[in-house]
Amino acid sequence: MKIYSHRYFGFLSLFVFLFTVFNGCSTTRSNLSIIDKDYIPSRKNKTNQHFFAAQTILAKISSKNKLLAFELGKIPEFQNVVSPQEKDALFQLSKLYYEDSLNFDMSLTKMCQVGLADVRKYNTPLQALFWLVRDGQLNEIKDIIKYFSLKRLLDYAWLLEHTKHLKRWKWHNKEANKLLESCLNDDLKRRIKEFHIKNKGSIDYIIFLAEKHPEAFEYKFKPFNANLKVHENRWKDFNTVVDRLNSPELVFYFIKNNFNYEQGEYGSPKKTFKTKAGNSKAIAELGQFLLRKAGYKTFIRTVKTPDSSCCFEHTGSGIIVGDGSYILVVDFPKGKKIAGPYDLNSLDKRLMFGNCLEPPKIEFLIHFPDFI
Repeated sequence: MKIYSHRYFGFLSLFVFLFTVFNGCSTTRSNLSIIDKDYIPSRKNKTNQHFFAAQTILAKISSKNKLLAFELGKIPEFQNVVSPQEKDALFQLSKLYYEDSLNFDMSLTKMCQVGLADVRKYNTPLQALFWLVRDGQLNEIKDIIKYFSLKRLLDYAWLLEHTKHLKRWKWHNKEANKLLESCLNDDLKRRIKEFHIKNKGSIDYIIFLAEKHPEAFEYKFKPFNANLKVHENRWKDFNTVVDRLNSPELVFYFIKNNFNYEQGEYGSPKKTFKTKAGNSKAIAELGQFLLRKAGYKTFIRTVKTPDSSCCFEHTGSGIIVGDGSYILVVDFPKGKKIAGPYDLNSLDKRLMFGNCLEPPKIEFLIHFPDFI
């Protein structure tokens, strides 16, 4: 069995571990902030009033927190043609910063520890925070600013294959509350209350009544599919997603929540990305590709599993840290967390243990996402 690795330079903030990897110099690939003195706007932005308004907002933020302003100016939403919605979202984000700058600064420190600062194109958690503002999730963003957690930030901001049904339910729940608050008919309010008591819930019933009696509700229901389309567009382009997944934590979260295990399905990283399915080797190779692009020294490891009930080998991938130990990032489908550090012997034992999903013990298994 062989270890295949790629050498890069940087440091990794990985949950409770802080590692440093020394492998020579790496050329910086970071985006240039739109408020950097050397930044040259694209041809379309040179006449775009929203772009210049965004620069003005960032310049004001910079007077209080230069790092925040420069990092915001690197995210793709401002590198491309700035829309009025993005300009407005940036203004709203700046207001949230001024309201609670102390907690925002502490959260920013943690966000900047995700990925390699000298390699990543931009700060992905900061982009996720911007998405929350752009999508109108102000309560969620206030919660994140006050009590930062990378997992909860991604739970709020990223809509992936295995979280769609949960997001849909949350969307309908919010829409139903808005409809109920806007209801003008006392009889319908009474019926909703009775239905809620009897059935211990009334989300679908409220939406049904609003569609049947639109004149009785001031608020108009917004279907989830329009919101879903926005999220799906964010994850369509392979190269765009590769740039976004610039740390082990982000790679782990993305793979865990976006892919299905198919024992016989193998393809290139790009094919696996498109099909959202593959065996352990295909998923591990996608993970290694993403980690390597993010600037990490990586490994991929295949072990034989003759006693397995479902396959005879299993592959995982991850990063090699400064002391030569191994952090297992992709152990699909069984890996529930990033694991390590391991030496080579303990890594193989970890990969051999429970290398695949066992058949369900009941005929119909309803999958619920790992959500807290």
